[in-house]
Amino acid sequence: GEDRVFHLAEAEVDWDGQTIYVHCDAVPQPVAVRYSFRNWMGANLQTSYGIPVPPFRSDDWPL
Repeated sequence: GEDRVFHLAEAEVDWDGQTIYVHCDAVPQPVAVRYSFRNWMGANLQTSYGIPVPPFRSDDWPL
């Protein structure tokens, strides 16, 4: 949310294979998402070709 506190979220991939929907009950109005953004996080998202998706974030907030 706007408080910039991140929570674990659930994700669903749309049938088109190019859209990921992310939701978390603790965040009613999400404004940013980060994926596998810490060294200890396991990355399990893959492209349709089986290539792992690299860590990313949608925000530009200072770290």
